[in-house]
Order: sequence, then structure tokens, then C-alpha cells
Amino acid sequence: MLYVISRGGVATYQDGQPPLVYLVTSVSGVQESHRPYVFSDGNCASEITRHFTDLSMMPSVVDWEIMAAPYWANTADDGDRMRRRMAELLVYGHLPVTALHEVATYDHDHAQQVRHLLGEAGAKLPVSVRPKWYY
Repeated sequence: MLYVISRGGVATYQDGQPPLVYLVTSVSGVQESHRPYVFSDGNCASEITRHFTDLSMMPSVVDWEIMAAPYWANTADDGDRMRRRMAELLVYGHLPVTALHEVATYDHDHAQQVRHLLGEAGAKLPVSVRPKWYY
């Protein structure tokens, strides 16, 4: 979706990437939240994607090599790379702020805005500028 946004492909959203932030958690953060979750081995919109609730299966069903790869386009030898790269960990309803580890932004201006908003809300989270997480 971020790629589509970066190319102006979402008619209802035209503000680009800079205002978007990443709310960073971890599998253990999700577990400790005691919120219901499900994870997938690929893009949830795909008919062949499988869904799981047993985290012990995550190491064997998520393609960690693809997750770490800087490029994940489909190839002639593997036409399923893009779907696998879109594996998801979804939390039902909401994820408490206490499960977050970091907020990441596109640039320093937006990081300052996020720090200000977090301060107003009384939330203490590190805010990092991570432009490489964006297109």
C-alpha cells in the first residue's frame, strides 16, 4: 500500500508519504498485550494465503529470507515473492500504546510533530527518523 501511495495511486489520499508514521511493535509486544491476533504467510487478500494463530508456526511459515531482502519482485523462477513479502501480523480491534516500542517517521519535521503529540498525550516512546522505510 505504501508503494501505491508513493505513486499517488490512492484517490482518497493525496498527501504522500511524509505524514505517515510507523507504529513499531514486536511479536512479544503483541503477545503481552493479550489482544487476539492472527498472522499470515503472505498478502491477506490472496486466496492462497494461509492464516495462523499459533506463533510457534511463525518461523516455519513466514519467508524470513524474503522479509530481509532489499528487493522482492517476482522472478521467472519464483512468481510468489511479492505475496510472501506481504505477510502480516494483525491485531483485533486495537493495540494498546504499551505494546509499542517506537514511532518512525519519514523526516525530522514529522518526527518533531510526533514528539509534540506524544508529549501532549503523556506517552513516552522513542521517535526515529527512518527514510529508508519509505519509497
